[in-house]
Amino acid sequence: MKNNGKIKTLLVGVVCGVVVATVVCAGTFQLGGHRIVTASQAEEYAYLKETYGFADALRRLMKEQYYLPVEDDQALAEGMYKGLVQGLGDPYSEYLTAEEWESLIQQVNGSYSGVGITMSPGQDDHIEIVSVTDGSPAEKAGVRSGDLLLSVDGTVYGGNQVSEAATAIRGEEGTKVTVEVLRENAVRTFEMVREELTDVTVYSKMLEGNIGYLKISSFEVNTGKDFREALEKMEASSVDGIVIDLRSNGGGVVDSAVEVADELMDAATVVYAENQAGERTYYKTENGKTDLPCVLVVNGGTASAAEILAAGVQESGGIVVGSQTYGKGIIQTTQPLINGGALKMTTMQYYTPSGRKIHQVGVTPDVVVELRPEDVSEKGVLIRDRQLEKALELFDKAE
Repeated sequence: MKNNGKIKTLLVGVVCGVVVATVVCAGTFQLGGHRIVTASQAEEYAYLKETYGFADALRRLMKEQYYLPVEDDQALAEGMYKGLVQGLGDPYSEYLTAEEWESLIQQVNGSYSGVGITMSPGQDDHIEIVSVTDGSPAEKAGVRSGDLLLSVDGTVYGGNQVSEAATAIRGEEGTKVTVEVLRENAVRTFEMVREELTDVTVYSKMLEGNIGYLKISSFEVNTGKDFREALEKMEASSVDGIVIDLRSNGGGVVDSAVEVADELMDAATVVYAENQAGERTYYKTENGKTDLPCVLVVNGGTASAAEILAAGVQESGGIVVGSQTYGKGIIQTTQPLINGGALKMTTMQYYTPSGRKIHQVGVTPDVVVELRPEDVSEKGVLIRDRQLEKALELFDKAE
């Protein structure tokens, strides 16, 4: 409801005990001769009484009749808030408790204690593991992109409980956590020791043929700056081109992805977002891109902000190689609440500069290269990288 000032006035009256019989008079209601409210204010009060009075009645019923004593009113309230947001039917929108909100802030800032996995709501009420951080406890244990998370320390989590599962996985450094995943119709169990993970999101090295290699594992607050510094070193080394590896990059901060795009594109639109009213927000780059030819590599774990970067560069004339990307092209904005929690809600959808939809579609590479079963070991270690091999072959076309 938008009429917050009127609601506040009514609530003050209710708290002060001025609730008596009403008398209809010329479109207003007389409250025992003490104060006058308009018809619309009375409607607001009726709405509040019907909606929140029913919720309070349910709360009292549970406290009176549940087979065990119910003493945690805050847990009941938070359950109600979560259920309200779940009513949208959108797995990406959720109410975050104060603990979950703090955990999310830590992750975005690039420092947290956990095992190094990025998750998203998947199909059939499952949580899908979108990407696994290089060198993390999860990668060392054998967890793979595409695994479906079933439980954490014996507690089962459904597809709309990503934040709850993430909070359960994170914890004090040096402690153990056990996760169960579903892979190829088989349940697998992994026990890992949590580590303090400070995300170094940009990795660089030299490849054969004087080609520079830049891998972006996710988009955090400092990713744009770190990418620019790594690129400048490549330019100073007079490399002949660069491979930008976005595989298993689960996304992150959109502005950081646009900062990276600014190094790879002259003045252009990277992506635009549209809300329910049809209002658009454009994300643009400026002139001054690198002179180095580049090829982007993507896979099914390339999602969200990483897909935005890939699509923008592709439509500006860049080359993308690999396999079809994940297909998450919607924006969640998070609003802190007065109780310490937050509301994360899908507010806009992304489109490529030409108007292509990304959500539930993904980005199709210019050159499709699928890895074969024999290219990956039992523990998920890449034995032969056909996608990177093809990227190196494409540099004549990237010039």
